[in-house]
Amino acid sequence: DNNDIYNNIFYAAGPGIPGYYNAARFDDLGNVLSHNLYSGTVSPPAQDVNPLTGNPLFVNPAGQMPADFKVTYGSPAIAAGLVAMFVLGGATSGAGGVGR
Repeated sequence: DNNDIYNNIFYAAGPGIPGYYNAARFDDLGNVLSHNLYSGTVSPPAQDVNPLTGNPLFVNPAGQMPADFKVTYGSPAIAAGLVAMFVLGGATSGAGGVGR
């Protein structure tokens, strides 16, 4: 309940995704879905208030290592997210503990 789901890339290169589990209850649970990029066979759900679509331009979309899924220059994901601040252990930082 009350989850903020934003600044993600949902990507599937295979057969279409059949649907979102219990999408009808999504709003009832107080969740917020915004500024996510949908690519491949994934379509944005109606609940995403600011969806993005397009090729994320991964370094190597067929790869298996985390570095393969970094976005490259020209990706629609770059500078398209919602500004977010996280407080981890009293310090303001982003993903991986990198300061913002």
